[in-house]
Amino acid sequence: GDGLSIGAGHIVNAGRRNLDMTYILFNNGVYGLTKGQASPTLRQGEQTRSMPQGNMQTHLNPLLLALASGYTWVGRGYSYDVKLLTRLLVEAVRHPGIAFLDVLQPCPVYNKLQTREWYGEQIYSLQADGHDADVSDAGDEEGNLKKREQAMNRAREWGDRIPLGIFLQDLTQPRFLEQIAVRQPGYLNNPPASRPVADDAGRPLADMRQLFAELEV
Repeated sequence: GDGLSIGAGHIVNAGRRNLDMTYILFNNGVYGLTKGQASPTLRQGEQTRSMPQGNMQTHLNPLLLALASGYTWVGRGYSYDVKLLTRLLVEAVRHPGIAFLDVLQPCPVYNKLQTREWYGEQIYSLQADGHDADVSDAGDEEGNLKKREQAMNRAREWGDRIPLGIFLQDLTQPRFLEQIAVRQPGYLNNPPASRPVADDAGRPLADMRQLFAELEV
């Protein structure tokens, strides 16, 4: 809920930067901790246990949002497929760039629509179905665009067929810290967070006298 509503801006801008991190979205369609209101991934018209009427708002597709925001690894797992989910978690963390993992999970209390049995009848493996997620040739712009389009088409599937696995793995995009290092060669060896800002007595090391002199009236 937080990731796709009040926190949606964080998802988008983290993807744009290609930070070396993994974003995991726990996706069950409801706000379970606050008595089951519809979350942004609940589809329009669907009605969960705590809702007096069907959901009036259209849903957000987290995979499409991640792909459009520039995530260089995008995958989806399922909480009851522990073997696949474990493998996806490892691959997402090891990916050199920003990874987005959508984790489908039933809510046994408030969401009686997407149950364990329901998911069991719909899910299938992307990789077993022949989907090629790898983007590794930076010079093949047309081919890479086609693979992103294929990933988006797969991400739209829902209902009778729900894909699990890796939608996209792009190894051609530079990471944010690598781009900073090009502009500031010493950044990775001496990042701002590791530099001292005060002496042993707590006095700041920065000499601000010249700045204050320029501002003096």
